[in-house]
Amino acid sequence: MGKKSPLAFYPASVRDKLHPMRHASRLLLTASGIHDAPPLCARLAEKWHGCQSVAIIVTASREHKAYSKHAVATGEQFSRFGFASVDFVDVELEPAETLRGYDVVYIVGGHPYHLMHHLNRSGASDLLRQAVSSNETFLIGSSAGAVVCGQDLRIVAAFDPDLADGYDEALPGIGTTPFTVLPHANRWHERFSDLETRVADFTRQTGQTVELLNDGAALFVASDGTITERHG
Repeated sequence: MGKKSPLAFYPASVRDKLHPMRHASRLLLTASGIHDAPPLCARLAEKWHGCQSVAIIVTASREHKAYSKHAVATGEQFSRFGFASVDFVDVELEPAETLRGYDVVYIVGGHPYHLMHHLNRSGASDLLRQAVSSNETFLIGSSAGAVVCGQDLRIVAAFDPDLADGYDEALPGIGTTPFTVLPHANRWHERFSDLETRVADFTRQTGQTVELLNDGAALFVASDGTITERHG
């Protein structure tokens, strides 16, 4: 079961004053995670003062799950942060309620459509959207985990259509941001010299604003979708 934050037992009016992340950005989108980004980790340590529990969603790593290199490194980073509870969760096999009550939820990258399918099927997407909007949880999405925080996954199909095979290209996302992100933009630049034109065409066709995230870059986002900080 999910770990209950001590603040969960206070009335909402009291939690609003006590919660360490209240009135701050409650969403972090990264291209390559937090385990190899000292300046970003230093900033997170300030924001997470008093936080004790994290759930790391490993569903996108279809073969290795909690044993993937990225998942292991992320778990080790949270232990260095001093989190007392560092748990790995697979919403392909576990109920969404497992995620309830954690101070932080981290979504590991991998296959975006496989991840989003199970986030939606399990009800985890609804739970996470509500937890972020009510300030109960700080959500982090890394790579594919950042993409699924948007409105849908059309950006994936536009740039890597093979990943959409067998899925609805416009599979709904968690919906915590009004824009979509394109992680590893520096690598896409190497593949497409006209990347900016392709992104502009995507925006005209879909109406979605796209934020390009280079490797090592990160965005802090408020609950109203405003980007409050840029790193990298």
